[in-house]
Amino acid sequence: MGRPSAGGAVMPATRRLPGFGAAALARALSAAPDPVEELREGFAFLRLERVEPEKNAARFYELYWAPTLLGWAVVRTYGRIGRSQRVVISPFADEAQAWPFIRALVKRRRRHGYRVTAPPDAEARLDG
Repeated sequence: MGRPSAGGAVMPATRRLPGFGAAALARALSAAPDPVEELREGFAFLRLERVEPEKNAARFYELYWAPTLLGWAVVRTYGRIGRSQRVVISPFADEAQAWPFIRALVKRRRRHGYRVTAPPDAEARLDG
């Protein structure tokens, strides 16, 4: 339906603005370069750290791409720096299937304030 305007005419409930539809959004997102894609070629290991002394936070997060007996796996190791760590293994058939998972993990950690510490050139490649 619609709602009455100041002049009494009924206006449509939603108006579509040209160039702001789902197709335009998809084009914009596909055109935007993803800095994490810079890490894809030859990816084997990544270490991220978040050190904030004022918050007493000293955390690390490591990602490995490793062979297993049944294929390949993304191995995540994380915890407080200098303390015991946790390990999570996520199996995948190949890197093409694992990459969206790895990309999402790296983006999430970076949003939470983690910085890449190894390999040495990775942070520069991410910051472009």
